[in-house]
Amino acid sequence: MFPWIGGRPVAEITAPEFLRCARRMESRGAIESAHRMLQNCG
Repeated sequence: MFPWIGGRPVAEITAPEFLRCARRMESRGAIESAHRMLQNCG
């Protein structure tokens, strides 16, 4: 997630941005990691 979100404060990151990052992770085959990322960020 860090390459796409960067060092931005958590309060500034929106749910669609998290979802966009998860979709990018899934597209490269890291499906389990994307699901874990969404679970931890939720």
